[in-house]
Amino acid sequence: MKVTIGKMGVVIVQGVSDEHTLLFFAKISEDIGYCVVFGSPEKCLPTEGANFSELYDAKVAIGMLNAEMKVIDVTHGHKYASGGGFVETKQDGQIFFRLHREDLPCTYEGMPIKEVYLAI
Repeated sequence: MKVTIGKMGVVIVQGVSDEHTLLFFAKISEDIGYCVVFGSPEKCLPTEGANFSELYDAKVAIGMLNAEMKVIDVTHGHKYASGGGFVETKQDGQIFFRLHREDLPCTYEGMPIKEVYLAI
């Protein structure tokens, strides 16, 4: 899996399996690069009538543009039915992803994320 620049300068994720859905995609910073949170839609998306789903089967990928991303297992997390969520990784990293709100930015390890491309 890697992040590239597609046609017309659009940033895209390549190599995501058809079995997975993207929950979050963003550029964290110039130094860290990009972040993708993904997982099986059957396990990671809330069922009808549920307020949230557990994200223990989700994965996080971190990496720079045009380079293979490092995939990390999620140890704990939630995907909220109203949108957004959070994950903690085995390296104790925390990512909070939200639908667009100026007063509550998406964060990686407590720092605001530079640019969000997708948050569901």
